[in-house]
Amino acid sequence: QLDAFPVTLIGHSIGGGIVLQYSGVCCDTVAKVVAIEGLGPPLRRLQTQKSSADGHMQEWIKQMRDLPNRKRRRFKTLDAAAQRMREVNTRLSDEQARHLALHGTNRDEDGMYAWKFDSYVNAMSPYPSRAETTVNVWSLITCPALLISGGDSKAPDVEKDGRLQAFRNAQARTIPNAGHHVHHDQLEYLLQVVREFLGL
Repeated sequence: QLDAFPVTLIGHSIGGGIVLQYSGVCCDTVAKVVAIEGLGPPLRRLQTQKSSADGHMQEWIKQMRDLPNRKRRRFKTLDAAAQRMREVNTRLSDEQARHLALHGTNRDEDGMYAWKFDSYVNAMSPYPSRAETTVNVWSLITCPALLISGGDSKAPDVEKDGRLQAFRNAQARTIPNAGHHVHHDQLEYLLQVVREFLGL
């Protein structure tokens, strides 16, 4: 499928971080990249992390041992799963919550519903993150980048904290009245911003 390149990549949260990493490492294969709430922690937090390599690796090993035993949240009905979605994100409509519950759960053999979620997504890397490594990868991105944040997100402002300056060709957009799940909170607004960036 090499004839499919260059591609446009869009990712949210961890997925946003992944598409930025890929765009820096394989820059010749990416035409444009959109990261929605995907820049991770503030650089100053990465700069002040003082974990030793061996201590970090030991913590990772412990986490890998514990994750298989982590209990999954289960629900008797899809409505109960939808209600949980509304508790986590009060901006969701009943219809959105129901849609997410329907497509975001599997039904177990006993009839209970559980999220389609891989606990290993929450696993830390076996190697400590370093601010200079992150900034270096971002600086290698040659294609236009769109960095989207929710106006009500807990993530810091990418322009004020200096992360935007790490990119060669990036613009930051903030979507008002949206938290971390921008695509749930303001889908039409988000689509308008992304289409404008992609020239669609």
